[in-house]
Amino acid sequence: MLYSITNGTLSLKASSRGAEMYSLMKDGKEYLWTADPEYWPEHAPVLFPFIGRERNGEYRTGGRTYSMPIHGFAKNMDFEPEEISGEELRFTIRDTETTREVYPFPFLFTVAYRLEGNTVKVSFIVKNTGDSELYFMAGGHPGFLCPPPSHPGSPRSACGISFLREGKPLDAVYSTPITAEGLAASKEKEPYVFVQKDGRIIPEADLFANDALITENWDCDEVDLLDPDGRPYIRVSFDAPLVGVWSVAGREAPYICIEPWWGRCDREDFAGELKDREWEQALAPGKTAVYSFAINIPD
Repeated sequence: MLYSITNGTLSLKASSRGAEMYSLMKDGKEYLWTADPEYWPEHAPVLFPFIGRERNGEYRTGGRTYSMPIHGFAKNMDFEPEEISGEELRFTIRDTETTREVYPFPFLFTVAYRLEGNTVKVSFIVKNTGDSELYFMAGGHPGFLCPPPSHPGSPRSACGISFLREGKPLDAVYSTPITAEGLAASKEKEPYVFVQKDGRIIPEADLFANDALITENWDCDEVDLLDPDGRPYIRVSFDAPLVGVWSVAGREAPYICIEPWWGRCDREDFAGELKDREWEQALAPGKTAVYSFAINIPD
């Protein structure tokens, strides 16, 4: 079921299925990807409790081996609308017999959307309802129209992507290589380097030939999409250790995803326990953690 909020500037629709945004409009114009199945049939899936894939399709914890769907199970679950007001939506799931078959942890997971002027604040709220450490990852995967609605008919390559830190474009983006199996390459492999010319990278068809561009270690705290005139029309800001930027490979598909992550896929040579995974989040019994990012549509 779809739920809607507006603050007079922005209008947002989100579904109880996966707590996924379905629409984000400003001044009557759509900015969120429309889930055209010709390219990618999703709008903005929520990633929990895993991001990406596990090595060999399995992970180990508590003396047992489990398998988790790519990006976790939350995006395929029905959430309960917990709180709905004029400018905020909240959706919640908790562990069930089904989730415990692939993920043996009690939890409460809430996704919140709040409109603040030209900005949507997206929050993932994780509570450990069990009596042992909770291990998880969380992240967003929103897709945005590229080119923007202000430039219909323009090619995607007329636009730009800008990676920034503390308000300044990076000179270059150092991206974690992804293997053909969808895993992060071993640490011995050098990152891909994308030079930002005039503070931008052009999203040509071959930009995502090696999967997403992924920065780590808080190298970046904002990613902007630039219209053909060089003006930002989407600004995603975050305090996440990683961010992925992605679109389908080999085509100038008319969307770009900007994905703040608290976690990522396994390395190709990882052989440890769940608690040893890189960027795995840990939460003590009874504790709550909040992870947030903001989507701004500038004037």
